[in-house]
Amino acid sequence: NAGSLKTRGFEVEFTALPTDGLTLSGGTTYNDTEYRDLPGIPCYYGQPTGTSGTNVCLPNGTTDVSGNQLFNAPRWTTSVTARYERPVSQRWTGFVQGDVYHRSSFYFSQTQDPNARVGANAIVGLAAGVHTPDDRLSITAFVRNLFDKRVPGFILPDPVAGAYVGPTGQTDAALGGNYWHSMGPNSYRMIGLSVNFRS
Repeated sequence: NAGSLKTRGFEVEFTALPTDGLTLSGGTTYNDTEYRDLPGIPCYYGQPTGTSGTNVCLPNGTTDVSGNQLFNAPRWTTSVTARYERPVSQRWTGFVQGDVYHRSSFYFSQTQDPNARVGANAIVGLAAGVHTPDDRLSITAFVRNLFDKRVPGFILPDPVAGAYVGPTGQTDAALGGNYWHSMGPNSYRMIGLSVNFRS
C-alpha cells in the first residue's frame, strides 16, 4: 500500500591538477525521481480541489501524488572545490581553499505543497591555513556559508493549525495553514579556527 518509486540518474566526479599546487575537484549528480501509483496522501492546506486526477484534493481529503518528485530530493547537486598549496617553510605547507555546493529546487512535501518548496541555492565556503608535510598537524581558519544563506533543514505543516482561531474567527488552517521551519548549523554563516592533530 506504499506505492512505488521510479528513479534514474547519473553521477560524474572529477579531479584536475591544472598547475603545480592547484587542485580542482568536484562532482555532479542528476537524480530524476518520481512516485508511481501513490494515492491516498493527505492534501495540503489550500490545495485545488477536484473529483479525479493527480495533485488535486479529492472529496475524501486525499490526493494522488503519482508523478511527483521525491520528498527532499533535488534533481541536481553539484560541488566544486579549488585548493592551492605551497611550502612556506621547511616545516609548514600553506593552503587556501574555496568550495561551492549547489542544489536545484526540491520539496519537503510529497504533494509539492508550494509552501514547502526550497528554491535552488548555493553555499560557499572559504578556508586558509597551514599543515605539516606529513599532515599530522593542521591549523585552519574557515568561513562556512560565506553569504549567510538561509536554507531550512525541513519544512513541516503545523498539524494543529485547525485549532488556532484568529481575530477573523477563522482557523489558521482555513487561512492557509502554518508551517514549521528548522534551520540547522549549515543555515548560518560560521567563522572559526580548527586545529587537527593525529598521532
